Amino acid sequence: MSLPRLLPYLLVLILLGLIGTGLYVYQNFPQLLQQRLIQIARNYGVEALQFDELELAPGVIELGQLDLGGIYGGYTYSAALDNIELRYNWRMLMRGRIQSLTVGKLSLDVIQTTTPPAGNASQLDIESLLPQTLIAQIPADVVDIHQVVLDYDALHSAPISASGSVRIDGQLAVQLTTVLAGSSLSATLHSNDTPPLLELELTQHDASNYFSTFSAQLHPSPGNAWEWQMQARWDSAPLLSWLQRLATGAEFRVPAASIEKLLLQGPGELAGSIRHPDQLALPDTGDFSALEPLQADLALKQSITRLDYPGYVEALTGALDTTLQLKGGQLEIRTGPFDLNGYLATSLFALPAQTQQWLGLGALVPAAVKSTEPLRIT
Repeated sequence: MSLPRLLPYLLVLILLGLIGTGLYVYQNFPQLLQQRLIQIARNYGVEALQFDELELAPGVIELGQLDLGGIYGGYTYSAALDNIELRYNWRMLMRGRIQSLTVGKLSLDVIQTTTPPAGNASQLDIESLLPQTLIAQIPADVVDIHQVVLDYDALHSAPISASGSVRIDGQLAVQLTTVLAGSSLSATLHSNDTPPLLELELTQHDASNYFSTFSAQLHPSPGNAWEWQMQARWDSAPLLSWLQRLATGAEFRVPAASIEKLLLQGPGELAGSIRHPDQLALPDTGDFSALEPLQADLALKQSITRLDYPGYVEALTGALDTTLQLKGGQLEIRTGPFDLNGYLATSLFALPAQTQQWLGLGALVPAAVKSTEPLRIT
């Protein structure tokens, strides 16, 4: 058979082959998709994956629900995703990527199963933890999760739940809210291509008002290091009340004896920076040698409209301006001039009862502490 006659037959065979392949893919697409998703997901530690309510349209895949789970380090996790929409083109899909992923709700449960060996320091590579590194590994150009519900169960503390949203569109935007010791904590995190590379903001409020805010911005620093610029403001009375509830609650094990009787009223603020190398060791014991590579320069201002600590001081008023500098593992504290007035407990003077009676001293005596020069403590 001559070549001109052979070509039409070859074209027909090729066309029939394409049609047959298309029919097979269409009829078996859920199984093929699941196999492909499992192959991709295994690169991210996923061990189990199932989905249902699959609907197909040109360039769009919709799933009613996707369940997956796996193990990472000393943690097990399971996730349930509802109302999923994947937009794709075939070339990207065959490379293991999609154009966008939209999720109506993500429920994520994380359980800690083991703890690191005691006495071992954890080494953190800060650059590898930046969102830009994570974004480069995600097989989608855009990820939009409208609602996130996170449950975390640690081995030695009470479970923590949080809710919020996540969006990745070249940059990361996360919003989470949780309730801890009766107060609401909200956190927002944004990444940027230019400094600051990270922006973090924490706010805390109760039923009536916001009583503390904290913000930090991450900047690259010379010498393969990073610098956090930080600002904070708070209302001391509700913040201290929250710390007292936290100390006596089940969320964390915090020694409560030192603050359970303390009363402090007045606003406070903090500003400054902390600089650290990219490789950072985090020991799990009280090894202060880990502070050596850190540099800190912080300014603390505290207005005291009333300070009570039964058995020591009552009705103390004044203001303190303090700076803290940390360098080479050495901490230096400086206080500006101050003028504090209040009442001291006579029990602090260890005077016999007869002497106190002869001096006419009651349970409290007026006291004033004043300094016209800065004080330095190292």
